[in-house]
Amino acid sequence: MKKCKLSKDKPRTLQIEIDQAPPSINGMYRFTNRGGYITKKGREFKNYFEWQLKSARVKSFGAARLRTDYEFHFKGKRLRDTSNYIKTVEDCLKGILFDDDEQIDYITAKRYYHCPETKIIITISEIV
Repeated sequence: MKKCKLSKDKPRTLQIEIDQAPPSINGMYRFTNRGGYITKKGREFKNYFEWQLKSARVKSFGAARLRTDYEFHFKGKRLRDTSNYIKTVEDCLKGILFDDDEQIDYITAKRYYHCPETKIIITISEIV
């Protein structure tokens, strides 16, 4: 994690920058006749993401209503479906920064191609 900034204003806002792209929802989960499971690639990203958040000692928003803003920066030019990445990131944040992804009332997402580095910038704000 490169940056983790917490605003001192009310409502509380947190900005996180992760230096790795998430797997898409299609690469994060697999489904069989016996049910679904998280893939190895998905587990590795989730563990990395959780470790980054816990090492930054970020305090949870609890059950507050939230707004999330995502910026996905990709090095290459391969086209990507932004909504597949949003769900992956929300699943990783659930249980650490908020109780359930149902709490998110507003979502905005931007994606950029041909960037110097691959990263995700996430801004989470309380709605009052």
